[in-house]
Amino acid sequence: TDEVLRTMYRQKGEKRANGSIQSIIGELLDADNNYNIESVSGHANETSQTDEYGCPPHAIMLTVDGGDSDTIAKVICEKKSPGIRAYGSTVIPVTTSYGDTVNIGFNRPRYVYVWVNIVLHGNNIPVNYADIVKDAIMKNNSSYSAGDTFIYQKLATSIYNAIEEVTEIDITCAGKDKK
Repeated sequence: TDEVLRTMYRQKGEKRANGSIQSIIGELLDADNNYNIESVSGHANETSQTDEYGCPPHAIMLTVDGGDSDTIAKVICEKKSPGIRAYGSTVIPVTTSYGDTVNIGFNRPRYVYVWVNIVLHGNNIPVNYADIVKDAIMKNNSSYSAGDTFIYQKLATSIYNAIEEVTEIDITCAGKDKK
């Protein structure tokens, strides 16, 4: 499809670049490499202070779902700009082509179980509302990537769009770390 082609083109361009978050992500996600990585997100802190995400000054912070930690660290080391720290809770020592050892950090996603209770208000709500709500939520909210935040308020938009008879929605959520 056109979307697949555009995604492949963007990833190939990002992969060729060096020294940027996009080049690291492009390399890690390239299917030709068989790294078995599901998703990657990245953030660069170019300031001289720790930022609101906890990333130290002049550092990059990647969250990688899947793949082998040693391979991921090696790719990050090869693609990142010199002098820029690769920060994260998973730290792997990597030997550079010059024989130096560099500690490369990155994060793994924190998996969370989320329970959602939804109460619909309105007139003439379809009898099969539960199936319609499930389908709408899964269609529009199932593609979370590493590093994404679950924002439960976004569920309401999917429901309002799927069932026009709904006038009000009460949503409550609970979450628990998956261990």
